[in-house]
Amino acid sequence: MVVSNRKGIVRRFVLSSGMVKTAIFAGIVFCILFAGIFVDYMGLVVTTNQNKRLKLENERLSGQFVLLESKLTSLENELEDVRTWKAKLRTITDINAEDRVFNLRVPTMAGSNTFDIARSIANVEEGPIEITEPQEEAFLKAPILDPENGRLAVYDEQSYKTLSIRLSKAVNSSQIRRYELMELWDDLSMQKSLMKSTPSISPAIGWVSSKFGYRNNPHTGNVAFHYGIDVAASAGTPVRATADGVVSYIGYDPGYGKFVSVDHGYGVVTRYGHNSQTYVVLNQTVSRGDVIAAMGNTGRSTGPHLHYEVRVHGIPVDPETYILE
Repeated sequence: MVVSNRKGIVRRFVLSSGMVKTAIFAGIVFCILFAGIFVDYMGLVVTTNQNKRLKLENERLSGQFVLLESKLTSLENELEDVRTWKAKLRTITDINAEDRVFNLRVPTMAGSNTFDIARSIANVEEGPIEITEPQEEAFLKAPILDPENGRLAVYDEQSYKTLSIRLSKAVNSSQIRRYELMELWDDLSMQKSLMKSTPSISPAIGWVSSKFGYRNNPHTGNVAFHYGIDVAASAGTPVRATADGVVSYIGYDPGYGKFVSVDHGYGVVTRYGHNSQTYVVLNQTVSRGDVIAAMGNTGRSTGPHLHYEVRVHGIPVDPETYILE
């Protein structure tokens, strides 16, 4: 019965037991459905937050991955530079003159590059690198974040494996370079005299306008072998001795113009042609870096430059092999 205090009206409602039971049952079902919907909604909220966190984490890891890859690329390039420099240094400091002549002639005769010389001199075989370090195995097995689906995925696993292999190879390569350079240092310590007498710097500041090897002769147009390198610069540029030695010749040649020859011992001779003037005398002792002439345009020359040759036991070799800068 429902009684109104203001109007005094009484309304009566009669509910059967069946209706009451039905209402109670419907209420229970409603509560269960409401609880299920609420729990599901809260789960979606939690999942959304996790997705946002995973997306931020993935962006951070992706940035670190790119940074690590760029640093690894830089390291690999530096290791290649070390390999080149070490190979060139070992070639020009080899105490066996006959072996040195053979090694220096390899690029001209067989078309090999500096890295081939490095492998032949150092006798280092770099085979496939096996990943055995525990941290590297864990790195490979670690799952990768998938920000799109808010879960872990493996769709880009190959790139991570590749990076890990590159890291392993770089570490192994750096260790190899370290041992090789330590061995080279020991060799050089016993070859100080040979080092001082071996050309190792550029004879003049300028740019190489013509390299060692076959080229079109600028005077005849025919293909001819160039026995040195041409370093071009302005007239009067200082020409320096590239190692310790004794001036063995000063004179004028129709082809080389005014040129100087320095005997460094151990069968090594350097020649400097097309000079405008010379500053040394015959049999004078010179040291590496001493100014011995001025760049010019004398002899058969198309412009101011220095013709620089290195000969080992009379055999012309590529002078760039003897320039460490």
